[in-house]
Amino acid sequence: MEDRIGGGERARLLRETTIVREETLTHEARPFGSSAEYCPFEKVRLESEMDSKSRVRSKLEPAAAYKTMEQDHYRS
Repeated sequence: MEDRIGGGERARLLRETTIVREETLTHEARPFGSSAEYCPFEKVRLESEMDSKSRVRSKLEPAAAYKTMEQDHYRS
């Protein structure tokens, strides 16, 4: 009975190790600076960066528009 449990655990660990090894090999085989679609972690990081930049930009655009209108008013 213990052999079956131990065998199942070994099989699970072997599968996980194989998956990690395959992901590592395929990631290293890709050219440096290639698209983020290759690496899911990099893709998630880039998407979150883009989201935060767009949130900041959307907050700053109205202020920039107001400043431009104010400058135009004083130039006239």
